[in-house]
Amino acid sequence: MRKIIVATAIVAIASFAPNAMAQTEGHAHAATNAEIMTALTIANNTALEFGKIAANPDSTAATTVTLSAIAEPVVAVTSTGGELITGTTRLAAKFTVSGENSTTFVPVFPTEALTLGGSTGSTVVTVDNFVQTAGPYTTSGTGSMILYVGGTLNVAAAPTKATYTNAAGLTVTVTYN
Repeated sequence: MRKIIVATAIVAIASFAPNAMAQTEGHAHAATNAEIMTALTIANNTALEFGKIAANPDSTAATTVTLSAIAEPVVAVTSTGGELITGTTRLAAKFTVSGENSTTFVPVFPTEALTLGGSTGSTVVTVDNFVQTAGPYTTSGTGSMILYVGGTLNVAAAPTKATYTNAAGLTVTVTYN
């Protein structure tokens, strides 16, 4: 009987032996985290406004008007080939960027010319050579920053009298850096 008990004990110990040997696997756990930030938004506050221009209809020269990208009412204006009508509004486009406090972002400004359509006629009017507020681009301690965009209005020679506009406007996009 003693042999049976010893044999049973040996079988029992042998069945537990693999658990007593060195481990062949290891386990570790990593924390998983995410930080949800306030969405970055941009809103247009002011249109890019070149104002009234008196271009010489008999001229063979085109007219250009350039607006700087600085705050109103001190926007810098230059013109060639036409006369700027005084008492009209000329403004750089103004955008407000809102997001996380004191966070850098990347604005993408227009690089292609915009074509403006007139209410009558077929004069070619474009806006190009866009200029913008200089960086760095960082929201304030309250999470906002103002951007200005200026550019050059190009009016073909002998233009048709009309109001010219681009309903789609100029697009500025922003992303977190």
